Amino acid sequence: MTPSPAQSLNWGLLANATGVQTEAGVPKLELMTRNIMKRAEETGKSPERVRDEGLQGLEHWMLPYMLAAPVGAAAVTQRQD
Repeated sequence: MTPSPAQSLNWGLLANATGVQTEAGVPKLELMTRNIMKRAEETGKSPERVRDEGLQGLEHWMLPYMLAAPVGAAAVTQRQD
């Protein structure tokens, strides 16, 4: 096994022991769906409307993903240099 998959496997296996509060290994699409459903319930809007507004920047369920994007982009840029 190469180092990268081995590291991610350890992160998933040892997440509870290190105090991770979220579910380890949950796909990003599932997390986004949960956020959409939660926000739809809070606002009384349909999940489809919340999704569309989030993708347009009008809703806040997508904020954690947008905040992480510059970090990921910087990491990719650093690797290419």
